Amino acid sequence: MDERIKKIAEHYGMEIQREQLIEELSELILAAQKCKRYGTRDTFDNFCGELADVYIMVCQMMHLISPAVIGSIVDKKLDRQIQRIEAERK
Repeated sequence: MDERIKKIAEHYGMEIQREQLIEELSELILAAQKCKRYGTRDTFDNFCGELADVYIMVCQMMHLISPAVIGSIVDKKLDRQIQRIEAERK
């Protein structure tokens, strides 16, 4: 993980960064809606910027919680979805 992400996360802490995550998620939702509605290069670029903001915040949350804990949950969820896809093919 990028050391800058860790430094920022540790500086602000869980509570402040969780609130920031909520703000960034809401901005991503709005950008996704505008991208779908208008389909311009500007709306797509804005969507990509907001997605990058959310990615940074998610990385911070993973660092503050525990990459191993989150990684384990992600593995279980991915395995479950692969099983669903395989069941659809039958």
